[in-house]
Amino acid sequence: MYDQEIRNKMKVKKGQDVYLFLNRRGSAISRIMIFNIVKDLALKDDIKKNNSQQTYRHSIATHKVAGDSEIRAQQELLEHESNKTT
Repeated sequence: MYDQEIRNKMKVKKGQDVYLFLNRRGSAISRIMIFNIVKDLALKDDIKKNNSQQTYRHSIATHKVAGDSEIRAQQELLEHESNKTT
């Protein structure tokens, strides 16, 4: 597991200290690395459903709309140019 003590002892690359999650080299982890971590956790929990970044984006948006979130806010969150897409 991730430990704050480990983070505090890490040699963080210049300009990377603003990121919450860092790799072993002290740089921000990539979106691909996040995707791989999530996929590995899903496999460990025996989740067989295919998951992707788009699956999570859709899930978050669906829950927010169901919770009466404004469509304009969703459009900005999902970075859609048109609310028709949202």
